[in-house]
Amino acid sequence: MHPTDLPTQPGVVRPGAIGHSRAVVGRNFAFMPPEGVLKSRLPAWVSTTVRFLAAPSLGADFAQFMLEIEPSGGTAQPICVDVQHFFYVVTGAVDISIGAEPPTSLTAGAFAYVPASTSFTMSCHPAAPARVLAVKKRYEAADGIASPAASANPFFPGRVAHETEREPDDHWRSRLLGFVALYHDRDDHSAIRDFVVATHPQSVKDTAVEVIGKCGWS
Repeated sequence: MHPTDLPTQPGVVRPGAIGHSRAVVGRNFAFMPPEGVLKSRLPAWVSTTVRFLAAPSLGADFAQFMLEIEPSGGTAQPICVDVQHFFYVVTGAVDISIGAEPPTSLTAGAFAYVPASTSFTMSCHPAAPARVLAVKKRYEAADGIASPAASANPFFPGRVAHETEREPDDHWRSRLLGFVALYHDRDDHSAIRDFVVATHPQSVKDTAVEVIGKCGWS
């Protein structure tokens, strides 16, 4: 608010003078610009700022929020509630312990799934803050599908795939073959078949080097 937005004489303040937000909430969607997402706190978390992005109050049947965890911050004690949790590390690094399992270190791009009624703790590494996207929702069973088990993965399983199944397939494959041709003068790309290489956290260049080695070209 700028001082000139207020009237010099008593009267009605024009709309938007005191508060303004670009947020738009519709029946099936919500647009929440960064400046419109207010800071909040959760009692079970220390040194952690919470920014709610979706909640039942907006019409959703789940809650989605960003955890901004300060160094060494995190859960004050084990959390165990009757809803499932999903965590995705956006920046920084955290340690998460699910149930009786030992802590697993997660860095940017890693995720963890906590089933309902399963305890967990999370703490930020002391070197730098972390941002973790969290979703919690009541579990809904589906016929013929087993309940998922707890997991804490340093990278998405989908990022370990056959070379021709990478995402985005055509673009990634073209870049990979280009790097192979650039760093090793080969054009018999048919030798790249169905072996497995990791896309995270390697660059395309490093993956190309791995491809060359697996093909026996080095």
